[in-house]
Amino acid sequence: MWVEDVNKAGGLEVGGKKYKVELAVEDNEAKAESAAKATTKLITVDEVIANRGPQASKQAVPAGEVANNYKTPLISGWSTNPKPTKDRPYVFRACFLDDFPGAGPVDLRLGGIQVQEGGRALRCGQRLPKGLAEFFQKDWEKKNGPARSWPMKASPPRTPTSVPS
Repeated sequence: MWVEDVNKAGGLEVGGKKYKVELAVEDNEAKAESAAKATTKLITVDEVIANRGPQASKQAVPAGEVANNYKTPLISGWSTNPKPTKDRPYVFRACFLDDFPGAGPVDLRLGGIQVQEGGRALRCGQRLPKGLAEFFQKDWEKKNGPARSWPMKASPPRTPTSVPS
Protein backbone atom coordinates (compact mmCIF):
# COMPACT_ATOMS: atom_id res chain seq x y z
CA MET A 1 0.00 0.00 0.00
CA TRP A 2 2.74 2.44 0.98
CA VAL A 3 4.67 1.72 -2.23
CA GLU A 4 1.56 2.38 -4.35
CA ASP A 5 0.87 5.66 -2.55
CA VAL A 6 4.47 6.86 -2.88
CA ASN A 7 4.71 5.92 -6.55
CA LYS A 8 1.34 7.59 -7.34
CA ALA A 9 2.78 10.77 -5.84
CA GLY A 10 5.73 10.57 -8.22
CA GLY A 11 8.10 8.52 -6.07
CA LEU A 12 10.29 8.98 -3.03
CA GLU A 13 12.09 12.31 -2.96
CA VAL A 14 15.82 12.15 -2.28
CA GLY A 15 18.02 15.19 -2.75
CA GLY A 16 15.34 17.05 -4.70
CA LYS A 17 14.77 14.21 -7.18
CA LYS A 18 11.90 11.67 -7.10
CA TYR A 19 12.51 7.95 -7.48
CA LYS A 20 9.95 5.16 -7.99
CA VAL A 21 9.99 2.59 -5.21
CA GLU A 22 10.19 -1.15 -5.81
CA LEU A 23 10.30 -3.70 -3.00
CA ALA A 24 12.25 -6.96 -3.11
CA VAL A 25 11.30 -9.42 -0.36
CA GLU A 26 13.14 -12.54 0.82
CA ASP A 27 12.39 -14.94 3.70
CA ASN A 28 15.32 -15.53 6.04
CA GLU A 29 13.45 -18.40 7.77
CA ALA A 30 14.60 -16.98 11.14
CA LYS A 31 17.99 -18.65 10.47
CA ALA A 32 21.41 -17.01 10.41
CA GLU A 33 22.59 -18.89 7.29
CA SER A 34 19.37 -18.08 5.41
CA ALA A 35 19.68 -14.41 6.35
CA ALA A 36 23.16 -14.24 4.83
CA LYS A 37 21.96 -15.99 1.65
CA ALA A 38 18.86 -13.78 1.36
CA THR A 39 20.93 -10.62 1.84
CA THR A 40 23.42 -11.75 -0.79
CA LYS A 41 20.58 -12.42 -3.27
CA LEU A 42 18.91 -9.07 -2.57
CA ILE A 43 22.16 -7.23 -3.27
CA THR A 44 23.66 -9.26 -6.14
CA VAL A 45 20.56 -10.45 -8.02
CA ASP A 46 17.77 -8.01 -7.12
CA GLU A 47 20.26 -5.11 -6.98
CA VAL A 48 18.66 -3.37 -3.99
CA ILE A 49 20.22 -0.09 -2.91
CA ALA A 50 19.27 -0.58 0.77
CA ASN A 51 17.97 -3.38 2.99
CA ARG A 52 15.40 -3.06 5.79
CA GLY A 53 16.00 -6.08 7.98
CA PRO A 54 16.44 -8.67 9.26
CA GLN A 55 15.06 -7.77 12.65
CA ALA A 56 16.52 -10.25 15.15
CA SER A 57 20.19 -10.20 16.15
CA LYS A 58 20.65 -13.86 15.22
CA GLN A 59 19.97 -13.01 11.57
CA ALA A 60 21.24 -9.41 11.61
CA VAL A 61 24.80 -10.41 12.53
CA PRO A 62 25.50 -12.44 9.35
CA ALA A 63 23.26 -10.28 7.13
CA GLY A 64 25.08 -7.19 8.38
CA GLU A 65 28.41 -8.71 7.47
CA VAL A 66 27.19 -9.40 3.91
CA ALA A 67 25.64 -5.94 3.50
CA ASN A 68 28.74 -4.21 4.84
CA ASN A 69 31.04 -6.21 2.55
CA TYR A 70 28.93 -5.12 -0.44
CA LYS A 71 28.75 -1.52 0.88
CA THR A 72 24.95 -1.68 0.86
CA PRO A 73 23.11 -0.02 3.79
CA LEU A 74 21.19 -2.39 6.07
CA ILE A 75 18.87 -1.25 8.88
CA SER A 76 17.72 -3.68 11.56
CA GLY A 77 14.66 -2.61 13.49
CA TRP A 78 15.24 -4.46 16.75
CA SER A 79 18.61 -6.19 16.68
CA THR A 80 19.95 -5.38 20.14
CA ASN A 81 23.23 -7.31 20.01
CA PRO A 82 26.19 -4.95 19.41
CA LYS A 83 27.78 -7.24 16.76
CA PRO A 84 25.68 -6.32 13.67
CA THR A 85 26.91 -2.71 13.66
CA LYS A 86 30.35 -3.05 15.28
CA ASP A 87 32.96 -1.78 12.81
CA ARG A 88 30.36 -1.88 10.02
CA PRO A 89 29.71 1.60 8.63
CA TYR A 90 26.92 0.36 6.31
CA VAL A 91 24.85 -1.33 9.05
CA PHE A 92 22.42 0.52 11.34
CA ARG A 93 19.84 -0.23 14.02
CA ALA A 94 16.71 1.55 15.21
CA CYS A 95 16.79 0.51 18.88
CA PHE A 96 18.95 0.25 22.01
CA LEU A 97 21.77 -2.27 22.54
CA ASP A 98 21.64 -5.21 25.00
CA ASP A 99 24.42 -3.65 27.07
CA PHE A 100 22.23 -0.63 27.94
CA PRO A 101 19.19 -2.28 29.60
CA GLY A 102 21.17 -5.40 30.49
CA ALA A 103 23.82 -3.60 32.52
CA GLY A 104 21.71 -0.76 33.90
CA PRO A 105 19.97 -2.76 36.67
CA VAL A 106 23.33 -3.51 38.29
CA ASP A 107 23.47 0.11 39.46
CA LEU A 108 19.88 0.09 40.68
CA ARG A 109 19.31 0.09 44.42
CA LEU A 110 15.70 -0.19 45.55
CA GLY A 111 14.76 1.51 48.82
CA GLY A 112 18.37 1.55 50.05
CA ILE A 113 18.73 -2.26 49.76
CA GLN A 114 22.28 -3.28 48.88
CA VAL A 115 22.49 -6.53 46.95
CA GLN A 116 25.16 -8.84 48.39
CA GLU A 117 25.12 -11.67 45.83
CA GLY A 118 24.37 -11.61 42.12
CA GLY A 119 21.99 -14.08 40.54
CA ARG A 120 20.35 -14.41 37.17
CA ALA A 121 18.42 -11.27 36.31
CA LEU A 122 16.37 -12.84 33.56
CA ARG A 123 15.53 -16.53 33.36
CA CYS A 124 13.86 -17.88 30.27
CA GLY A 125 14.81 -19.58 27.03
CA GLN A 126 14.13 -16.68 24.68
CA ARG A 127 17.01 -15.04 22.81
CA LEU A 128 16.43 -11.41 23.82
CA PRO A 129 16.37 -12.02 27.59
CA LYS A 130 19.37 -14.35 27.26
CA GLY A 131 21.43 -11.53 25.72
CA LEU A 132 20.27 -9.07 28.35
CA ALA A 133 21.11 -11.54 31.11
CA GLU A 134 24.60 -12.06 29.71
CA PHE A 135 25.28 -8.31 29.70
CA PHE A 136 23.82 -8.00 33.21
CA GLN A 137 26.12 -10.75 34.48
CA LYS A 138 29.18 -9.25 32.74
CA ASP A 139 28.50 -5.81 34.24
CA TRP A 140 27.72 -7.30 37.67
CA GLU A 141 30.99 -9.23 37.76
CA LYS A 142 32.97 -6.19 36.59
CA LYS A 143 31.56 -4.12 39.48
CA ASN A 144 30.92 -6.71 42.20
CA GLY A 145 32.92 -9.87 41.51
CA PRO A 146 31.67 -13.35 40.53
CA ALA A 147 27.94 -13.90 40.19
CA ARG A 148 26.12 -17.13 40.83
CA SER A 149 24.45 -18.45 37.68
CA TRP A 150 22.58 -21.48 36.39
CA PRO A 151 21.45 -22.75 32.97
CA MET A 152 18.94 -20.50 31.20
CA LYS A 153 16.08 -23.00 31.14
CA ALA A 154 16.64 -24.34 34.64
CA SER A 155 15.08 -22.98 37.78
CA PRO A 156 17.32 -21.05 40.15
CA PRO A 157 18.64 -22.97 43.15
CA ARG A 158 16.17 -23.06 46.04
CA THR A 159 17.29 -21.56 49.35
CA PRO A 160 15.38 -22.65 52.45
CA THR A 161 13.73 -19.72 54.15
CA SER A 162 11.92 -19.32 57.44
CA VAL A 163 9.05 -16.96 58.07
CA PRO A 164 8.60 -15.56 61.58
CA SER A 165 5.38 -16.74 63.19
